[in-house]
This record gives sequence, structure tokens and C-alpha cells, in this order.
Amino acid sequence: MRVILVLLLTCLGAAGCVGTDDDDSAAPGPIGDDDTASDDDTPADDDTAADDDDTPADADGDGWDETLDCDDTDPALNHDDDDGDGHDTCGSPTGVPDCNDYNPFVYPDAPQICDAMLDNDCDGLLDSNELDMDGDEYTGCEGDCDDDDPDRHPGQAELCDGIDNDCSGWLLPSESDDDADGFAECEGDCDDYDAALQPADDDGDGWSTCAGDCNDTDTAIHPAVAETCDGIDQDCDGVADDNTPCYDDDGDGFSEDDGDCNDSRALVYPGAPERCNGGDDDCDGVIPADEVDGDGDGYFLCTPDCDDTDPTINEGAPEACDGVDNDCDGTVPDDEIDDDGDGLADCEGDCDDTDPAMNQVDLDGD
Repeated sequence: MRVILVLLLTCLGAAGCVGTDDDDSAAPGPIGDDDTASDDDTPADDDTAADDDDTPADADGDGWDETLDCDDTDPALNHDDDDGDGHDTCGSPTGVPDCNDYNPFVYPDAPQICDAMLDNDCDGLLDSNELDMDGDEYTGCEGDCDDDDPDRHPGQAELCDGIDNDCSGWLLPSESDDDADGFAECEGDCDDYDAALQPADDDGDGWSTCAGDCNDTDTAIHPAVAETCDGIDQDCDGVADDNTPCYDDDGDGFSEDDGDCNDSRALVYPGAPERCNGGDDDCDGVIPADEVDGDGDGYFLCTPDCDDTDPTINEGAPEACDGVDNDCDGTVPDDEIDDDGDGLADCEGDCDDTDPAMNQVDLDGD
């Protein structure tokens, strides 16, 4: 008891013996200072992790101590959600860190968007839509509808290939093969609603069905072939055997083989009634005598030509002052008749055709 009291009195007599050493140094000090860094002899001494108050340390200074920080050596890794997208750089809540915590459109499993080459979903890869895979200077984000084909992108001229070359989302009508015959209008299909009509020359005769070949499997059938009497339409005009001797071209019931002497005129055939035309209508090989133009004036006796030996006399001839029925109407005009028998008719200047003494003849020569 006496020893304790002496020590106490001794300590009280020494200035700063108790509660004055707070530098935590190993230097000698008054009684009570154990001269170690772990000295806790003042309430304010907590500046190291080894102090007896056990306060957790924040080694990287990011505001998250070692008990909460996923990596207390890297201030960039912590639970701050700086961009408010619900994800942090420590990996909450998915377990995958937010690879850009300053962009709310970038976080694990975020949808990839066209945003200047950012890895939106933090998988370490750029979306293919943001890359120009075919080197045509267009990406999927810029409207390239097939980034594996450099011939397909916005602004590309449309080709006749059934493909949307300019990435407009639709084909030109002329590129569609509407009848599924393997050819579009831009490839020469003349009727894209009829599969039987197409530009290919399947039989190699130089004619396609679009060019008029009605049987493109037979080289002997196309528009340039002459018809033969076989019941087949060789020239593809829709009629078999036309323009051949066995075909009735004029539809009068007789072909050339049947004796039709003019198969382009339906009124000419064997037994047809003769007409006043200078032709052999009944095909007997003889032109009737009244249909012969003897004087070459273009008129026949049956026309009528009332004098087929005089070309000035026919039904179309003008009347002449000659006392003859020139126009074959059956009468001689009155002014052509010499009624008084003086040798002159009215049309010849007879001033009185009822008096033979009255005329223009100067009998005495005066």
C-alpha cells in the first residue's frame, strides 16, 4: 500500500505524467507511456487501424471502407452508382461491373444502341451494327441492311437481281418475278402475270415465247417458219395450215386443193355465180365474153359498155356532139340530133333545127 502511494505521489509531482503523450511514438516518456504505436492513453488517439477503437480503414479513399469496398486498393471500384442506371463498378446487382458508370446507357445486359461505338452491355464487344463489316462505308446503324455485302447499302443503285440493293425496304416492281417463271420484267419478261411467256429461248431456235414462239420445245415451230399442210400451226399465228393449198384461207368453203382459183376472195370458188368484174368467179377457167374489155377502156359489155370496140363509148364516158350514145344510157341527147336533116344539130350551131334552110352553112360562099 505504501509503495503504491509513493509511486502515485511521484507521478503527480512529474509534469505531464498522465494523458500528455499522444504521439504514439516509441520515445521515452513519463510513467504510464508504454512508448508503443498502439498507445491508447488518450480518447482522441484513433489515427491508425491498430488503435484499440478498431475503426475500418478506407485505403483507396473512395468513401467506402475495407469492409464494404469490393477492392479497397482501387478507387474506381466501389458501390457508387454515379450514372443512376442501377449498376455499380463492383458488380451490383448482376455480379458484372458497370463498365462505364458515367453513362446511364452503359451497364451489364443493356440493349445495344447506335451511340458512337460504345459497348452498351459491357460484354467487351461492340455490336455488329456499329461496325462496317463489308467495307462499304456504311454500318447497320447507318442503314446498311446487309453488312456482309458491299453492294447493299443506302444510296446504292438498284440492280435487276431481286435484292433490295439500296436498303430502302422494298423492291422495284420490275424486279419482282410475279409469275414465278424465273424472270422479272427487268430481265425481259414480257408478261409477268403469265408464266408461259418468258424471254428464254428454250429450244435454241432464236425465238422465245416472249418473241412469239408458240412451242419453245420444237425448233421447227416459230413465227418465221412456213406453214405446211399437217394440221400444226408452224408459224405461230394461231391458225394451222393457213396460207397453204389445203387451207381455205378466204372461208368460202373451198381450198386451193378443192379447186378454189383465188383463195383470197370469198366470192371466187368453184360454182360461184359470175359477176360483171372481168374475172373467173366460178373457177371454170373461162372469163365470160360480156366480161371481156375489148377496147381497153376498163368497161365490159356487162358494165355496160354499149360499144366494146370504141374506147370513147362506155357508161362513164362524157357525151360528145356526135349523135352517138357515148355514156351508154340508151339515149342520144336532143341537141345532138339533126331534126331538120340539114346536116347540123343544135350542138353544132344549127340556129333552127326545124328549118333546113336555117343553118350556118354558107352555100353561096359569100
